[in-house]
Amino acid sequence: MKFIGIVVSVVLLFAENVWANNCYMIQDADAKNECLAESENDSLYCYMIVDNDTKNYCLARIEEDNMYCYQISDYDLRNRCLAVVK
Repeated sequence: MKFIGIVVSVVLLFAENVWANNCYMIQDADAKNECLAESENDSLYCYMIVDNDTKNYCLARIEEDNMYCYQISDYDLRNRCLAVVK
């Protein structure tokens, strides 16, 4: 049984790394950092995003804090953010 648990852990770790590596294939820097933030659940990548609205949307989702949604100037994106982050 221990062996099965180890195998499952290795497979999940590999799958997570594959997802993060796919982010590196994205050409647009902001989209790449948003992908990395989401795949690694790390807000550090959100801070590397140049566009302020995209940065705040990313931070709101990763930090799960709708305070960032209210800092978004684009009306549609702000409403989408508020719908996603409660």
